Amino acid sequence: MTDPVSITVVLGLIANKIFDALLYAGSEKVVDEAWGKLKDNEANKAFKLALGTAIKQYAKTGMRSALTGPLLDENGLLTEDPIVEELVQILRFQREPNCELIGERWKAMIKNPPQERNFTVEAQVLINCLKDALQNSEVFTAVFELKSLSAINVNVSTSARALINIEAGLVGLRDMMNSQLGELIGVLARTNPDIQHHILDFTWRIRQKTEGFIGRHFIFEQIERFLRRNNRGYFLITGKPGIGKTALMASWIKENRCVHHFNIRSSGINRSALFLENICAQIIAAYELDYTFLPPEATRDSFFLIRLLHEVSDGLRLAKPIIIAVDAVDEVEDFGSANALYLPETLPRGVYVILTSRTDPGLTIDCEQQSFFIDQRSEDNKKDIRQFLEGWTEREGIQAYINAQKIDREIFLKSMTDKSEGNFMYLHYVLPEIEGGAYKDLELDKLPSGLESYYNDHWKRMRKQSDNAWLEYKLPILVALSIAPEPVSIERIADFSRVQDHNRIFSVLDEWQQFLDEQEVEYEGSLETRYQVYHESFREFIASQKEVNLTKAYRLIADKMREEIHGKSD
Repeated sequence: MTDPVSITVVLGLIANKIFDALLYAGSEKVVDEAWGKLKDNEANKAFKLALGTAIKQYAKTGMRSALTGPLLDENGLLTEDPIVEELVQILRFQREPNCELIGERWKAMIKNPPQERNFTVEAQVLINCLKDALQNSEVFTAVFELKSLSAINVNVSTSARALINIEAGLVGLRDMMNSQLGELIGVLARTNPDIQHHILDFTWRIRQKTEGFIGRHFIFEQIERFLRRNNRGYFLITGKPGIGKTALMASWIKENRCVHHFNIRSSGINRSALFLENICAQIIAAYELDYTFLPPEATRDSFFLIRLLHEVSDGLRLAKPIIIAVDAVDEVEDFGSANALYLPETLPRGVYVILTSRTDPGLTIDCEQQSFFIDQRSEDNKKDIRQFLEGWTEREGIQAYINAQKIDREIFLKSMTDKSEGNFMYLHYVLPEIEGGAYKDLELDKLPSGLESYYNDHWKRMRKQSDNAWLEYKLPILVALSIAPEPVSIERIADFSRVQDHNRIFSVLDEWQQFLDEQEVEYEGSLETRYQVYHESFREFIASQKEVNLTKAYRLIADKMREEIHGKSD
């Protein structure tokens, strides 16, 4: 496991080298005002946060996680003196960084680099991410406006929590790239571009879902027993929303080199064609099958998928079994008489499919199979809940709440275990609120019990802040987010909600951030932040509220789409 301190050391080393280089432009010392600010700890912290943010944003797009190794190494790309000299150009404003030089050194540091990648372009993408992160920092915004280091603003404080979160995210990224999944990602990143562009990159979702993951050994043991006792087959895991099925699947994928697919309704990834395209391309790449492109019939039904599975099975290419991991089959929307996702009724020898779903999807299966229901009331599940809680009680904010309520740790653990009702999503939302002080004046027994109760409690708290603001823009923005067919930008939220004031949109995103997920998407040559509801259960909760008019909301979206296609009607 990677030591979290090492990422802190790497970011600190890079920042120190760049600041030392900035202090001297050639043989001339920078002006005294800039000198003092560059020596200030706030400037250093802000730069480390911007650098970490830039690496994270870079890694989240275009299967680039496989290229991040040299960026996260103490003796890596960004600590080399020639590269440092190029990076400082971002803040010197004398010339643009030499991306060709950066790209050459970057490629040389990667073992077996993807030959089709243009590393000059990769360097430019990373530089753009760093520029964006610095410009969005209150410490450095004015530096870019005035093109002067003297404009560094050291009177604002960089959030220590934000820096810790970025560092933890990069630790998770590096650990993941050193896992079995990282090995597979490297293979997929090097495959033929005509195959690769069909592969969906779930790397950052897996990293996010496995952060803080604990337990579930009782389920993993069931899977492993099934694999040992059967020479092929389906293993289906079912459970209620929020029980941790996606995190479980992400953890299995991370630790096992298996092709994988996540159905995500809020991202528009819930159609059979996308599944077939992704899985077929992964199989071709992972097992080095002799295909240079994906034929059109690959996404029509299961025949091409079955052919690939037989090729791998018959060719005895497997030192390990072929495992296809598929999450959230219940979110698939386009299956009729066939199996969901056109999953084959039978599988070749050595091939296994592991599925998760809220309920049994009713597959027609003519081979070995087993189902496992995660009972949230079971002792095994309660033990995992308690173990998860024990980790959180080490945090300062949770300890402050326990001390303020004059209760001991054991009472807190028992009460929160009961209140969670065995649901990890409840803890995902409630514990950060306790840590942040949202419930500091509320007694332990008054905290909401169960996920639905928590949703109701938060909804009421947000609503009563201002009826006018709630009805005028907060509710329309939430509804637009909940029904958007895919992650949406600020501009799209404005279109769908009819709330044109972006400051209002940002305020709502901030208030409801724990319920939302951010994605960085390549759009028109740069990265664009898009938002979606984090969990399907919250989307369903919004839809169930009496004050939500879904018909009207869908009509607004349809009108906007029609307007873009045909123009405004007179």
